[in-house]
Amino acid sequence: MQLNTLAFHQDEETNAAVSKTYGPALSAIEQTELGAASIKGAIEAVRLAYDEAKDSFCEPAIPALLRAALAFFDKLPGKGGQQ
Repeated sequence: MQLNTLAFHQDEETNAAVSKTYGPALSAIEQTELGAASIKGAIEAVRLAYDEAKDSFCEPAIPALLRAALAFFDKLPGKGGQQ
């Protein structure tokens, strides 16, 4: 699901701040087709997605599904991020 970018206020100052801070990193993440290099990296990607989704205007099932995946990963011995 693509968020409606028109719903968010954007102006020159905001766009300049994004360009100087997280914009380039976000652009690289959005454009990559590479997978995670490790299970830890994959778990952290899911954790980041959950952190972003839980407070956004996305489909309510998305944060719930990500939270369920994290609960499973966190139970894996030596694999979960919350040991």
